[in-house]
Amino acid sequence: MSLIMTQLRKDFFGYAMLLCLIFFLAATHLVSMAVYFIFLYLLTDVVTNDLNRRFPALPKALLFWSFFVIVLALLGIAVFAVVPLFVKDVPLYFSLIRDNALQFVHTMAARFDIGIDDSAIKTFIVSHGSTSFGIAVKMVNGVSKEIVYFLFAFVLNVLLFLEKGAIGRVFKVRESSLLEYLYTFCSMRFKRFYLYFRKVMVGQFFISLINTSITLVVILSLNLPHKVTLLCIVFFCGLLPIIGNLISNAILSVTALISIGIPAFVICLVMLIGLHKLEYFLNGKIIGSIISLPMFVTVLSLLAGEATLGIFGMIIAIPCALTIRDELSGIDY
Repeated sequence: MSLIMTQLRKDFFGYAMLLCLIFFLAATHLVSMAVYFIFLYLLTDVVTNDLNRRFPALPKALLFWSFFVIVLALLGIAVFAVVPLFVKDVPLYFSLIRDNALQFVHTMAARFDIGIDDSAIKTFIVSHGSTSFGIAVKMVNGVSKEIVYFLFAFVLNVLLFLEKGAIGRVFKVRESSLLEYLYTFCSMRFKRFYLYFRKVMVGQFFISLINTSITLVVILSLNLPHKVTLLCIVFFCGLLPIIGNLISNAILSVTALISIGIPAFVICLVMLIGLHKLEYFLNGKIIGSIISLPMFVTVLSLLAGEATLGIFGMIIAIPCALTIRDELSGIDY
């Protein structure tokens, strides 16, 4: 016990600084920008360092600036082509789900001879006629803010790679100072977190890509409406370990039920079960023993991440849990 208290007293300022940074990100709603930054740093690291190790003839500077240009080009395509289509499609999707759900309820009630007030249903539809416009406006505002955050994260990522050495020298201007101690303490923890984040997210990306490819075949075969929205939901939810596939395929199954019928719902339900089992297999093959946490701890971490930091908290929940586990276990860096 005394050894633990001695270690805590020694690292008190370091842990206090980490907590302050976390509370700052949460209080200023900059968690999404931090996650964008980590993703961009991961991509830059893979393109610049990994490709250079595999192909030494390619200079790091060439790889870095090529990646810089490609990201800008993809961002332009997203802003002017993909995002407007998605923003336009989502409100229509919600309207379709609402109207088809009401029609489905009415059909089931008529089949089983259950009394339903038709006037109340019509009143509900009319009173919610402007919902799609409200959703569209809200989405435009939200997407615009996230694009600005992404741009800031992109600029910070470029500056970090260009000035990594200079940043270290600024914080280590004087040896054995509190500034140097805090920089070293935090950077070591961030490095451990990043290594876990890299391993988990690279594996989860390929798992999501496989799930999305299978889902695309099902969506095209069933001719489900609003294919772009559904595929985006499936892919981005697939980046969340364990529960992401359940969320996306549950949405897909409900859409199939109220848009097409029970046979399509059964097909999507079978796919949900099959993909869930496939994800366990792929987790073992692609991620391996990286997520060496019991299922209870994994789901609890995801729930805690969502409760504290929202959807972006779920993305970083597993790497955070693994980092905290190593920290409390006293594993050396």
